[in-house]
Formats: sequence, C-alpha cells, structure tokens
Amino acid sequence: MGVDATVVLFEKRGQATIQLKRAPLGGRISGVARIEPDGVTVDLDSDLGRALAHRHVKITRAGVYLDYSTMWVTGRLPLGVGERTVHLARAVRTK
Repeated sequence: MGVDATVVLFEKRGQATIQLKRAPLGGRISGVARIEPDGVTVDLDSDLGRALAHRHVKITRAGVYLDYSTMWVTGRLPLGVGERTVHLARAVRTK
C-alpha cells in the first residue's frame, strides 16, 4: 500500500513502538502499541489510535511468531480495501 513501517518490539514487555510514513498516511504517524496477554489483542496509545482512526484504519489484531522472526498485523483499511494482514520480518540493526 506504499507505507513504510518501522516497529521496535519489546522495549518493554508486550509493547511495540511503531512509526508509519509515506503518502497514503499524509506524512508520519508514530506511537506505542501493546499486545495484550492473549497474544493477539492490540491496545494503541491514544495519539496513534486517533491518527489511524482519522484515516479510517483500524488495527484488529497482531502477534509475534514463537521464534520472534516475524510479526504479523491485521488491520481494516478504507476505500473498500477491507481487512489485510502484513508480515514484518525481523531485522537486526548493526552499527
């Protein structure tokens, strides 16, 4: 969909820092999401939730595979696109 996503997992347990950017979003959106103990329910901080809602986007669930190699996020998108799941592969930063 033309959006760049950067997700930093587990700076704190069950929490991810999210940064989304590019034209479909009208700039940059960032915030914190928490994956609830059930492993799929997502709670977004108020700023991130509001910014996505303003764009008619709703994150419905997310999770991490057991080996932590990949994270998946499912969301409902506007304009008849419907529900989509993206898989984000783990990248290790090197300095």
